[in-house]
Amino acid sequence: MAIFDHLLRSLDYEAWLRETSSGPAQAERRIARVGELRAWIARMADPDTGDGKDLDAITGHLALVDLMERQGEERAADSVQLMTLHAAKGLEFPHVWIAGLEEAILPHHANLEGAGLEEERRLAYVGLTRAQRHLTLTYCAQRNKSGETVDCEPSRFLRELPPDTVDWVEPSSPAAQAQARETGRAHLDNLRSLLQT
Repeated sequence: MAIFDHLLRSLDYEAWLRETSSGPAQAERRIARVGELRAWIARMADPDTGDGKDLDAITGHLALVDLMERQGEERAADSVQLMTLHAAKGLEFPHVWIAGLEEAILPHHANLEGAGLEEERRLAYVGLTRAQRHLTLTYCAQRNKSGETVDCEPSRFLRELPPDTVDWVEPSSPAAQAQARETGRAHLDNLRSLLQT
């Protein structure tokens, strides 16, 4: 533990954490995590309470944990991520699906005019610009609200998109049905290949 403590002191790590944190609360959380790491290392090194591991074994264990976490992150990067439009700011993805592009949803019913509408438009723009290759926008023709079926109107933001950039696909069109069959077959083929391995 002397090496760990010396390293923290020589780097003035606590001061660095305070300087680079967004605020005092975040700094305290980060400092607490370093304290948790120190306590974990102490337990691992203690022959009475842990495994009595030496520094080499502990750093090897940490490297293995880091490697496994990175592999998990890589898998997560290749998986579906659900988030709000607000959370998507600054992020990009190869494929983006945005559901609920209907009046009273996007734009929200409380912001159908004035400054609120412009903020909703900016928020929609954030979502539309997250896609690197493919963007799919959906809306419902009808929704069930409080036990009643109500008709839905497509969002005004859809009508504002340049017509030459949008492929409108009606669910009952032959093209949509053919695409649904093709997608279904591809999913089944993927499942079969997973089961065969």
